[in-house]
Amino acid sequence: ELWVLHVAREGTGEFDPSSLFEFAKAQRDRRANIEGVYRSGALPISMFGQFLGKDVLGAALHVATTRGLPVRCCAGSGKERAAAMATLDSCSEIVVDATALATLYLLDAVDLFRSLGKQIRAPHSVLTQVRSLLHDARTAGRASGAMDADDDGPVLHVYTDAQKATHLKMARRFCDGVEGSVAASPATAIARMPKDLRDKLAQCMDESSLDCISMTTAPGRVL
Repeated sequence: ELWVLHVAREGTGEFDPSSLFEFAKAQRDRRANIEGVYRSGALPISMFGQFLGKDVLGAALHVATTRGLPVRCCAGSGKERAAAMATLDSCSEIVVDATALATLYLLDAVDLFRSLGKQIRAPHSVLTQVRSLLHDARTAGRASGAMDADDDGPVLHVYTDAQKATHLKMARRFCDGVEGSVAASPATAIARMPKDLRDKLAQCMDESSLDCISMTTAPGRVL
């Protein structure tokens, strides 16, 4: 999105930051609205990300780091977990999606891939999100802070050099770890799907999730 805000008072040209404050409050209210819909359980993570202007990886990280937002997952029964582990042991390749990578990023556990003894794959649409994470960390490193708003008015979040360096280091380590362990693979099964089926699936999931699911049609692969 591209926004144009005028900060000069009409007629005098005097600096007037009121439009910035109004914009920050409007963005805060919009974000709170979207988070409320997500909290009610009526919004999938991919659509939540679209409304926030984020990809699935960014949306998952937003949910996990925002107080009051639930991280939805299914723990499964003991029988289901045992079946999942048996499937994991027997497979030869693992396809990872953006939500799985978000978990590894937050746990700083990307090295886990090397210990699995499996071929790890991801579609280009997922790996693009990983590279965007590093790009955003680099961009944030050049900023002194960010403007937001709360119930009392505008708020300026100031980032120290140490905070920016830590954030960039973590993002770079994550990106290097993913690119060193995960093979970029095309989601060719989508091309073989009937168009009406592709269109139906596209209505309920984002491109990267659809790519991941289609890749698991190859023998020996699990998601």
